[in-house]
Amino acid sequence: MAFLQMKRVVAGVMQRFRVVPAMEEGVEPVYVSDLTSKMKDGFPVKIEERTKNNR
Repeated sequence: MAFLQMKRVVAGVMQRFRVVPAMEEGVEPVYVSDLTSKMKDGFPVKIEERTKNNR
């Protein structure tokens, strides 16, 4: 039940905000080989509120 509630909250947040990459121009991400692919030092993102123009 908690998992479904979490998914509903995330869906509501994603409808209102956009997640966009915040990497600097010309910087290539470095991948770390593991059981799942990860990026060294994470993947920087910006959260932007959606407007009628960028939906």
